[in-house]
Amino acid sequence: MSRRTYQIGFNKTATVSLHVFFLRNNIPSVHWDRGRLAKTVFDNLANGRPLFTHYKAYSAFTDMEHRDEHRQIRNASEALFKKMHAQDSQDLFIFNTRSLKAWLRSRAQQDDYLEGAMRAHGLSTKEVLTMWTAQYNSHCEAVRDYFGDIPHLLDFNIERDNGTTLSAFLAQHGIETDPKFYGHNHRTIRMQNREQRNQQIHNLRDAAIDFPEVEGEVALRLKLMGQAIELRPIGAFMQRKAAGWRACLKQEATTQLKEVLRACAMPLLQCPTLDKVA
Repeated sequence: MSRRTYQIGFNKTATVSLHVFFLRNNIPSVHWDRGRLAKTVFDNLANGRPLFTHYKAYSAFTDMEHRDEHRQIRNASEALFKKMHAQDSQDLFIFNTRSLKAWLRSRAQQDDYLEGAMRAHGLSTKEVLTMWTAQYNSHCEAVRDYFGDIPHLLDFNIERDNGTTLSAFLAQHGIETDPKFYGHNHRTIRMQNREQRNQQIHNLRDAAIDFPEVEGEVALRLKLMGQAIELRPIGAFMQRKAAGWRACLKQEATTQLKEVLRACAMPLLQCPTLDKVA
């Protein structure tokens, strides 16, 4: 089995960007999987199995959280990073962080994340933010204390570090990657340099087109394409690609898929070349 890489920071810290970076560098990566990734890891632990049983095809893992039966968030990378390291001490870990203030703001602005936490825990807005702050500080301390000088951890601040930082770390451990494939893929892109912006659009578009045809990835695939379309008017090639996806969606649009698409609030579905799923 090839060496694995685990993202062990919180959500809203470039988890999608890391996932796309791995995919564009031909590294099999799984992101969230609609909560099934984290749930499977916890279930495997409870049943005495290796943590990533059922995900053996992947070499990179990002956004490992899900909601439990009480609708409370459980983060497998936060709770189990020590066990992940114990399974194979040669595996790699990316501790993706950002400033506490920016992280709280971004998390609170995510659809229903703050309100969902308030309902699940029976807390006020202020109390949830206080809980998240304690969680953030505790996890930062735990990760840095545990790994210390162990060279298999990259402490990656998304406000300071970049694709070059990421590729240099991986290269130290025998994994060659192209740093240009790292970018902020899950937020509005504000770039002064037109060349950088164009490269970012191409990354988004190519990631969506080349995305693995596996169950659970359709929502993220459509998000990536929608962001690319927002940034650049749709052309003839993308019209043909979108038309093909429309035909596919009309054939496979189950109730569950419709809910996923609505939750994504996708610009793709607002494009004049697409009809809404009936």
